[in-house]
Amino acid sequence: MNNYFNMNETVFDVTERYPETIRYLAGKGFTPLTNPVMRKLMGKKITLEKAFLSKKLDIDLCERELVEIIEQNASSGLAHIDLSLKVKSDNPLEPDDGKKTVRIEGVLPCPIRIPLLESFEAFYADYIETHQEELEKRNYRIRYDLRSANLGIDWIIDLARTGKKENLPDVLLSAGFELFFDKKLMGSFIENKEFHC
Repeated sequence: MNNYFNMNETVFDVTERYPETIRYLAGKGFTPLTNPVMRKLMGKKITLEKAFLSKKLDIDLCERELVEIIEQNASSGLAHIDLSLKVKSDNPLEPDDGKKTVRIEGVLPCPIRIPLLESFEAFYADYIETHQEELEKRNYRIRYDLRSANLGIDWIIDLARTGKKENLPDVLLSAGFELFFDKKLMGSFIENKEFHC
């Protein structure tokens, strides 16, 4: 038993909560999990325990290794990056400490998402370590929310439908490009030169 997941939970639920576990599971022979559609289809039908049993793997060992991966991800110096996009102030662009928030949001295809986030987090942790004094003087912070493309872009569409450029992230990543040509969504911001591709 651990504090992160239950072995009777579905593979999909655990990988949704802890995307860093996808690469580990793929390495154990569950390669279809790297495909978002297959992960949703296959992962919702099988528990972690049954998945490991199907490959004749040591369940206790696999559980310990998954916990280690989750804990390494949580303690890999990423405490410097606020992943929540939640701020204490009423105005999401003006947190209490007066620093502007640079928001990076969007969706990425699952096979790209994990390696990109791992590289970004490693770079950011190293950058913080080598430029700590300089960063303390900066008047901004970086926050990001990069979700799996298989979850859809409804939340981005909702932001664009408000018609207010301040609701949009500073950097928007999408797995497709149709969002940017729709005049009722991002197209209007691009046309008015309030957002650039």
